[in-house]
Amino acid sequence: MKILILGAGGVGGYFGARLIQAGADVTYLLRDKRHAKIQAEGLVIETPKDTFTVQPKAITRDQLKPEYDLIVLAPKSFDFEDALASLEGASAKGVFLPFLNGLDHIQQLAMLHFLLSINNDRHFLLDQLYQTLHLYPDYTLSYH
Repeated sequence: MKILILGAGGVGGYFGARLIQAGADVTYLLRDKRHAKIQAEGLVIETPKDTFTVQPKAITRDQLKPEYDLIVLAPKSFDFEDALASLEGASAKGVFLPFLNGLDHIQQLAMLHFLLSINNDRHFLLDQLYQTLHLYPDYTLSYH
């Protein structure tokens, strides 16, 4: 399974690094400046119990190819819209797994799914998200 993680901050950085340690095929999608820093220094993870560095695969928006099975969304909330736009070249078969705070992003993800389905005649499989959260047209959540 090929995993793309959008964002290498506290959440995306930590979970991606742990997946790399476990042997997963992880690639980070990063902005140019962050990409250069991680390529030069690695991704340093500091926890209360340990500190470690991984040398992850990392790409920028212009290097993105449609080859990922799982796309983990872990950008900062203030950068969410731009982060979603950077996924334009991502895999149509990729399933989104949002690691985000709050619920505001649900409507944006639903709209992205709708637009990509119409404009590109392909689907980012957000249906998995719909099934899990029981998302209805008015964007309210219902737990059964």
